[in-house]
Amino acid sequence: MREDISRQPGEVRYSNTVATLVQCNHSLLSGFVLMSLMLIIFGRPWFSLLTVAGIVGYFALATYFNRTFVDPRPSGKVVLLLTGPFTHESGFAYWVSRLREEDRRILANIVSDDPKNAKDTSSPIQLYEGSSPLGPGHSTFRAISKTGRGHFAYWSERGIFFSSSDNTNPNENRRRYWAVVP
Repeated sequence: MREDISRQPGEVRYSNTVATLVQCNHSLLSGFVLMSLMLIIFGRPWFSLLTVAGIVGYFALATYFNRTFVDPRPSGKVVLLLTGPFTHESGFAYWVSRLREEDRRILANIVSDDPKNAKDTSSPIQLYEGSSPLGPGHSTFRAISKTGRGHFAYWSERGIFFSSSDNTNPNENRRRYWAVVP
C-alpha cells in the first residue's frame, strides 16, 4: 500500500518493522517469562537469568533502532518505488518496464509530458536516485540515451525513461529509484 509522505528530509521516523517486531514478540515475551518461571521452579536459575538478560537486550536494541531509523523515501504527495529489472533501451536510457498494477493506476492519473513536444514540461514527476534528485527532467529520449547523467522523462504512452546519475546500469548499481510528485 502506498501512502502520502510528508516529512522533512533527514527527519527521524519510527520504524514500522521494529514496531511490528515488538508487537509480535509480546507473545514470545510471555513465553520466555513462563519458561523462566519453570526453570526457576525446576532448579536452573542461571538459565533464567540468561533469558531475562536476552529479553532486556532485545528491548534495548529495539528501542535504539526505533529512535534512529530514518525513512529512506523522499518526501512528496505521491512516492513510488521503481523496481527493476529496468529494460535497457539504448545508450544510457532505461525504461521502467515493471510497475505494479496499483502504481500504473497512480501514474495514469498524473499529467505526463508530450513526447512530440520537446518544450512540454507538464509532468510534475521528479525522479530520485536514493535521496538525490535526478535531472534534468522533461528530457528528450535522445538526451536520456546519449548524454545520460540523470536525464529522465515521463510520457503516458511510453512510461518512465531515465538514466542513472553516473551512467551506470541501474540494474547493477544497487541504488533505489523513486518517482515522486512533490
